[in-house]
Amino acid sequence: MKLLAAGFLMAATTLSMVTPASAGPVTVWKPCPDNAAAQCANLRVPVNWARPDGRTITLELTRLPALAPEKRIGTLFDIPGGPGEPGAEALKRPAAIYTALRQRFDVVSYNPRTAVALSALPASCTRTWSSLTDPRSRDAYAGQARSLSRGVAVCRRDDRTGLLTNLDSISVARDMEAVRQALGETQLTFTVRSHGGVPMTAYARLFPQRIRAAYLDGVPDHIDAWDNNGREWLTGTEKAFDRFVSWCAATTACKLHGRDVRVAWRRLIHRADVSPIPVMEGAFAKRKLTGWHFKISAPVFLLPGAAGDFSWRAFAAAVDKALRGDASGFGTPSLGNLRHWTRPVILALQCPDGLWGRTGYFDLRRSRGLSERLSPDFGALSYPTLACTGWTAPLANPPQSLPAGKLPAFLGAGTHPGDYEPTRDLLAHIPGSATVRYDGPGHVIYLGGMPGAHCVIEHAVRYLTSLVLPSGAVCRAKK
Repeated sequence: MKLLAAGFLMAATTLSMVTPASAGPVTVWKPCPDNAAAQCANLRVPVNWARPDGRTITLELTRLPALAPEKRIGTLFDIPGGPGEPGAEALKRPAAIYTALRQRFDVVSYNPRTAVALSALPASCTRTWSSLTDPRSRDAYAGQARSLSRGVAVCRRDDRTGLLTNLDSISVARDMEAVRQALGETQLTFTVRSHGGVPMTAYARLFPQRIRAAYLDGVPDHIDAWDNNGREWLTGTEKAFDRFVSWCAATTACKLHGRDVRVAWRRLIHRADVSPIPVMEGAFAKRKLTGWHFKISAPVFLLPGAAGDFSWRAFAAAVDKALRGDASGFGTPSLGNLRHWTRPVILALQCPDGLWGRTGYFDLRRSRGLSERLSPDFGALSYPTLACTGWTAPLANPPQSLPAGKLPAFLGAGTHPGDYEPTRDLLAHIPGSATVRYDGPGHVIYLGGMPGAHCVIEHAVRYLTSLVLPSGAVCRAKK
């Protein structure tokens, strides 16, 4: 932790000499080419905020003007997730979900630098370089880290934009401040979803006085980081599995109906560890999966699903097939993700913030032991925890506390199990804040179109417009 803190202080000292006033002004708002009801503009910002006179990139902005200008409070800035989600593009297809907020706000979103990078970086940055493994020895760990870092080195050599080493959330937060200045607003009101919570937390550290209110939807905790995010991810998976087991016992639509599902799952893990199970078809045919492969991919099925949903049905069918000797149902969810996470751009988008830990071999062993104790059935190191061993640059934005007494109360919401707990843990650091627990599956309630989301939306709109927070609110998905 001492090294992390030192790295943060060094980065903060360097960046404090730069102000977002160096950003270019927003151009005149014009009707968007693909939606005349929305307005579009561009904003130039430095690639490296420590060198404001250097190379720049252009951020695309979209605005939905307030429907009742005489009642306008200000601008609501929607921060997309991802990282790399193009918020400006999403806002060009406005849903009725924004109508209530547009009574009092201009709604603005943008394509952040993380979205720009996905299209601007060279091919060597987006190719897969290997496949992640679960290293069980120091030599295996070092070999995988070297392979990953070689890919990053080639990408950095080929990168002519300078973006690869400037995708941390402090840089994104400074872009957000540049947007505020260009809009001419003293303060902004925020809606934030998913991974957008990391740059929002960075913005709260750097510019707390510029936040009028913020609604956070299914965000990670970037203060206690892995200790909270990893724990909640694993315990959330266990809770989702409990629900899956109950659903499977109650319906014949489950391929495992009539069996002891937990015993069947454990039998599959043990069998695969003793003798890996082959993938018979698909892109990963002829590969073999161990128990670790099954554990690391199970949350992909379990967390977003609900009783009878496609993902739960698919999980049951994949387990049933694997027990009969064919692991094809887990081929892409496991091996596909393990390859995806070796792309240098993915490391650049995730690792500089230290969200999932910055691990040496000793820390990796500690994290693995903790995950296995927390979740005997699903305890496995996360994809980013393994991948970030190949990111050797100093952490630009390691987890840190928030400025005491300088922030307004926030509102958070999240699905349970899964999103709610990390969001709650983050907001516990902001006095007076409140959370709404959505008792249902999925990810990102406000824009996720989930049944029962209107309950959460009502709380969010009331808070964002009137700054009235709920107390102990629970919203339930419709059956």
